[in-house]
Amino acid sequence: YGAPWEDKYDGLKVIRIPFPKKISDMRQVVNPIWQNNPLFFLTSTIHLIRAINKEKPDILHVHGKFLIPAVIISGLIKNKPVIVTVRDKQILCSIGKCFFDVNRKKACGFIEYLTKEIPWFYKNYSKNKSLLWASYIYLGSIWSRLSFKLIKFLAQKANTVVAISQSQKLYLEKNGFRNVKVIYNTASFYPHESKVQKDKTILFAGKLSKGKG
Repeated sequence: YGAPWEDKYDGLKVIRIPFPKKISDMRQVVNPIWQNNPLFFLTSTIHLIRAINKEKPDILHVHGKFLIPAVIISGLIKNKPVIVTVRDKQILCSIGKCFFDVNRKKACGFIEYLTKEIPWFYKNYSKNKSLLWASYIYLGSIWSRLSFKLIKFLAQKANTVVAISQSQKLYLEKNGFRNVKVIYNTASFYPHESKVQKDKTILFAGKLSKGKG
């Protein structure tokens, strides 16, 4: 995104791969289409194989969904064990409205995705209500569905899949994943007595959106 090719972070060596999109604000995120496309899958694989040849790692561990194709393919080519960490359900359904039902564990099929998921997404996330924009949303959502099918297929080839909770593990296993291990986030929280007395207190962590509940 414009950062140095090589860096040091708390004594850890960081190597970055080339990327056409540059950003100036470290808190900014790029549109997923920059990474969710065959060209990025191919180029990231090439650059990762080059890094493996240079650094000779023992294990490949991928956290970003759009880097899963590069890491799995590189692991197969270079005969390296691969770990995939999954933190959400996007790899199972790119929109995920089907999982709003807490009793549901299996992702929706393609017909339900077309008739329920995409219209819900368009209604709640699109400010521009036009036929042209609706077409853009539908085409983008269909491509996202197909690409995540590929990403999921490749992720299932990993030696180990790491989930961040028992609930996440259950969702993954119900949707065809095997050899799933649970490693919780490492943050520790210590309860303390609040000295501030209020009638109502609301803590909201996350963005105000339907997808975040």
